[in-house]
Amino acid sequence: GLSIKTGCSKCFERADAQHRVDEVAARGARYLAEAGIPRRFERASLSDLCTVGENADAYALVQEYLEDLEAKLNAGSGLILCGNIGTGKTHSACHLVRAACEIGRRALFVSLADFLARVRATYGDGAESEDAVMRRFTDPSLLAIDEVRAEVLSEHGRETLFRLINKRYNAGRATLITSNLQPKDLAAAAGAPTVDRLRSGGGKIAVFRGGSNR
Repeated sequence: GLSIKTGCSKCFERADAQHRVDEVAARGARYLAEAGIPRRFERASLSDLCTVGENADAYALVQEYLEDLEAKLNAGSGLILCGNIGTGKTHSACHLVRAACEIGRRALFVSLADFLARVRATYGDGAESEDAVMRRFTDPSLLAIDEVRAEVLSEHGRETLFRLINKRYNAGRATLITSNLQPKDLAAAAGAPTVDRLRSGGGKIAVFRGGSNR
């Protein structure tokens, strides 16, 4: 009779596993290209920073988040990086965004000022709708909002930021922010309900101290 040779099951399993790895890599490269990471921080890594000394505890929280990234994203657990200027907060946030992309999860980086500007731009005739802008920043598994500061948070700005954070909270999405404010000042500037939602799901606050390393 006709004899049909078939490959071994382990060979098929290895090929299937490699195919999944390749798919994740391709998706990650696409997401990374769309992530909005500034050119200065495209290759940002915690290994570039001095993670000992007065900011050891802050970097330990970032490292903990990184090591448990998949679970943090699945739980919608965020992270607040706040404190003194030039201490590695934006650098750390960009590393986390890149790491999320590399495991095949969509992630975006945006400054608060740029996000609010995009919302304001929807008020013109024929512009993209505000709902569309909100969806763009609600959908990613991880959103990093940089430079949350009082100077750009008018009453309307606080309400717009809260709406975004609340949408992501209700959707179970992880959000991290950076700010040069201390925790109590951040709550006053951004609003206690916003900070409370950012801390949901076990979200922690990493406080950075000391002088600028720039």
